[in-house]
Amino acid sequence: MVRSKTPACLARGIAVLSVLACVALATPLTAQEAPHPLELTGFQPGRGYLSVLPWESIDVFSGSVVLTFTDLILPGNAGLDLKVSRVYNSKKPWHWTIGIGPMVFDPPEPVPNPLGIRRNPEIWGVDGSEQPTFETAPGSGVFLTTGYARYTRATQTLEEPDGRVYVFDQNAFPIVEGQLRVRQIADVFGNTIDLYYDGWRIRAVQHLGGQQERVVSLLHDNLGQVTLVSYSSEGPCEDWGALPIPGRP
Repeated sequence: MVRSKTPACLARGIAVLSVLACVALATPLTAQEAPHPLELTGFQPGRGYLSVLPWESIDVFSGSVVLTFTDLILPGNAGLDLKVSRVYNSKKPWHWTIGIGPMVFDPPEPVPNPLGIRRNPEIWGVDGSEQPTFETAPGSGVFLTTGYARYTRATQTLEEPDGRVYVFDQNAFPIVEGQLRVRQIADVFGNTIDLYYDGWRIRAVQHLGGQQERVVSLLHDNLGQVTLVSYSSEGPCEDWGALPIPGRP
C-alpha cells in the first residue's frame, strides 16, 4: 500500500507561504532604510573614483560627481584644523553642501511600520553622504558605520577610528526634526573646536592652548546653506573681515 504524500506537501506549502508573508511584511522597512546603490550620495567605501582635476571625484560605479572645495582652513594643534568645506554632489537634490563637520539624523519617534521600530541614526557628511548605521546589540543604543565610526545615542557622540570625537546637540538649530548638529570637535590630545548657534549664525571657536583661540562666524539661510563667513583671531593684525560665500554657487 502506498501512503498519500499530500498532507506533507501541503504542510510544506503552508510553511513556504508563511515565510513569504513575513518577507512581504518586512520589505517596506528594508526598502525605506536602504536606497539603491546607484543613488547613494557622497563618497562611498570600496568605490573607485576618477579624478581628472584636484577637486573632482567621479564615482566609476554610479557616475556621481563630487566637487570638493576648501573655502577656509585654519591650522590647529595636532592636525585639528578648523576647515570650512563646500561640496557639490550631483546625487543630492540641492547639490551644494557647506559646513564644518558632520550631522546626525536621528528622529525621536519610530518610523511608520507594523512593528513600531525606531530607525537607526544616519551620519550626514559634508560631502553629502548619508551613512547608515548598524546597532552593535539589540537595545544597546550604540551604532557603527561601515567605516567603523561609533555613534552613542545616549550621549549623542560620534567617535572616529582615529580618536576624534564629535558631540552633537539636537537643539542646535535643526532644519528638520531629528537633525543633530555638531557642538564640539575634540581629538585624543584634548584640542577642541566649539560651535555655538545663534539663530542663523554659527560661531566656531578653535582653541590653540594658552588661552589663544581663533573665531569663525558663519551666517546661513533658512535651508542651512552658508552665505557669509567672517574670521578673526585675538592676535594683533589678524582680523581679516568678512568673506562672502554664495549658498548655491
